[in-house]
Amino acid sequence: MARGVDGRETFVDHRDRQLFLATLVKLKQENSFTLFAYCLMGNHFHLAIKVGAIPLRAVMQRLLTGYVLRFNARQQRTGHLFQARHKANL
Repeated sequence: MARGVDGRETFVDHRDRQLFLATLVKLKQENSFTLFAYCLMGNHFHLAIKVGAIPLRAVMQRLLTGYVLRFNARQQRTGHLFQARHKANL
């Protein structure tokens, strides 16, 4: 799970959700992990992932960086979108 900084929206509209999912699909094609489920909320998201050779921290870093760069460009903004580090529960 990763939450928006200050409770800010991380998915402003449907196009942002599509952008996030496209980033996730591309990352999944390039790396070995299993995606069981996802839930995109307004200001955060949940993923159920089983990682392979690449650790979860690397998968999440690539996912969040890829999404935030494109989100910020599209929304004409700069800076952090997500607060702190992602939360990972077994």
